[in-house]
Amino acid sequence: MLLRANIKVIMKNNIIQSKNRKIMIKFFKNLILLFAIFAMFSCNSKKIAYFRNIEDAALTAQVPDAIIKVGDVLSIIVSGEDPAVVSQFNLPLAVTMHYSDLRAGTTAQQLQPYIVERDGTVNIPVLGRVAIAGLSRQRAAEEIETKLLAYVNKPIVTIQYLNFKVSILGEVARPGTYQVTDEKVTFPQALGLAGDLTIYGKRDNVLLIREKVGGEKEFVRINLNKAGILSSDYYYLRQNDIIYVEPNKTRLFTASTAVISISLSAVSTLASLTAIIISVTK
Repeated sequence: MLLRANIKVIMKNNIIQSKNRKIMIKFFKNLILLFAIFAMFSCNSKKIAYFRNIEDAALTAQVPDAIIKVGDVLSIIVSGEDPAVVSQFNLPLAVTMHYSDLRAGTTAQQLQPYIVERDGTVNIPVLGRVAIAGLSRQRAAEEIETKLLAYVNKPIVTIQYLNFKVSILGEVARPGTYQVTDEKVTFPQALGLAGDLTIYGKRDNVLLIREKVGGEKEFVRINLNKAGILSSDYYYLRQNDIIYVEPNKTRLFTASTAVISISLSAVSTLASLTAIIISVTK
């Protein structure tokens, strides 16, 4: 009878402790939420607005010529007055087929791409290797056209990027890597592709990582609160640029308080288990 009474007392105490623990955890979570809301609304609106001094900014940014680098994937098409003659300077057509095409019994054909090799060259049929790394598309086309003059009358070379992409990471709505089809994208447009910065994004210290022709990395900090970016060399992005948006203090605070909440829950559970063990062993 005494053992049964002790068990009932222990169970009752455990129920009370469990209720108290749930109340305490709920209170602490609500307190965290309250602090987060307060921090969000107390945030200076000047730190959220873009290009505050745009009236005084000189909008002088020029569209840069994208420079061909090692590893770039290019479409290079040679054309001229006689299609039969110029066809030998183009790569053969590649047959591509998707699952939907397979079901429909259709296929698509397109010219194979060129990859700029480690030595900065592309291997063009008949011509052989042509060095184009470090050149703009126009200069590279002119270089190939010059070599074609020995074989073709008035050759025309068209070069397009097939791997012009930018990556947007961190506190944005849709982080990821985005393909740019027209080879021209501005900093604000890239952020638009990623759904803009979240309310937790640090707008005055956005990091841009750019790879130069020789493989060297360039790191630039950009303040989107000011309009200086509109006239800088970084307004227009280049292929393989990376944008990273750091979290602001509000995000860091909510993350740290979430860890505290989990830790508190674990400590409370451990305390309850300890109380049960002590009660049983008495």
